Amino acid sequence: MLVFYLNLRYLLNLFFIYYLILIFIIVVFECNILSFL
Repeated sequence: MLVFYLNLRYLLNLFFIYYLILIFIIVVFECNILSFL
């Protein structure tokens, strides 16, 4: 049970980091489009 919990936390942290990177890329992309307009 403890191993499962640690794996779950690890996956959630991984997902959170992936989500932050995705938001960062979208924001940079939007800023580039706005600057071109």
